[in-house]
Amino acid sequence: MRVDSRHAIAHSKYLIADGMHVETGSFNYTDSAVKRNSENAIALWNNPAMAKSYLANWASHWEHAEPLAPRY
Repeated sequence: MRVDSRHAIAHSKYLIADGMHVETGSFNYTDSAVKRNSENAIALWNNPAMAKSYLANWASHWEHAEPLAPRY
């Protein structure tokens, strides 16, 4: 885990599967999102170019974020 303090909030939500499929949108993976919220999501199937773009975005944030310090 890392902490990205370069931004006020990290609100990107996407899932990359098998380097080919992307799911993105406002949907949170929570019980509230499923049962109470008005959410949206889109699945982009068999789109390696889009998956590569989202993975590059994730990697850019990972690189400038700092490791989360353990709390014991």
